Amino acid sequence: GNAAGCEFGGANSPKGTGTGGAWTAADSAALYDDGYNCNFASSWHFVRGDVIPSAGGLLKMDANSSDGSKCPGDGTGPLSERMLSQCKTTRDMVALMGNARNGDGSEALLDTTMANALNTFWGKTTVGEEVAQAGDFTVEAFCDGMSADASGIATLVGNFDSTEQKLHEFNDIQPIVNARPNDVSGGPDVGGYAQMVHADGSVQKHFDVAGAGDDSDGFIGAYKNSGGSGYTVNASAWNGEARGKIWLKQLGGVSKQAGGGAIE
Repeated sequence: GNAAGCEFGGANSPKGTGTGGAWTAADSAALYDDGYNCNFASSWHFVRGDVIPSAGGLLKMDANSSDGSKCPGDGTGPLSERMLSQCKTTRDMVALMGNARNGDGSEALLDTTMANALNTFWGKTTVGEEVAQAGDFTVEAFCDGMSADASGIATLVGNFDSTEQKLHEFNDIQPIVNARPNDVSGGPDVGGYAQMVHADGSVQKHFDVAGAGDDSDGFIGAYKNSGGSGYTVNASAWNGEARGKIWLKQLGGVSKQAGGGAIE
């Protein structure tokens, strides 16, 4: 439960409403209803900082060939006080984490090989002590970086960090709270919101109100193109879900200096 007087998260933080701030059954229900009782995925900014440009100056997710795609060598992170003190926006715009989307495709459920690898990594291979088992449900860990095409709204956005006209996507943070299926066949849930922690310590509700078709689409900001794998930010998503709410660009100047994260 939340200790009496705890204010982290500001107005949206769960607080005890009973006598002396005691935690009540109603508080527990609100904790579930408001989307706090879930797994959270991190933003690229939180775990990788800014994107490292390639030799040609492009902002790719695998510019550093010494490790795999989206690994620590591909960013300036993890996020630090130094970065925040020098960044191009305010801390309340820098998202750190939010309600996690379920794993993609074959990653949504652990198979035996994956479970064994995890248990070996954690040193939990004794029967009965395993941390992971085949069939366990998985969620995403962190967002995929500056990979969303925003070339169609270049005039609106302005001052892109590279010639590619790309922005950050938040696909792995899902506005699942109070969402609803968007069609009778059980398509992606739409019209909800995601609880997102920001770098100023606030917890903000980001609502799914725009995007594909200029309507709720199950994404915050960039949305996945129908039938494809790429992501796009249109004018609807930019004005309705991103502008003045969440930072989609590099935090600082474009730098080729990798961060301090351990190479995986």
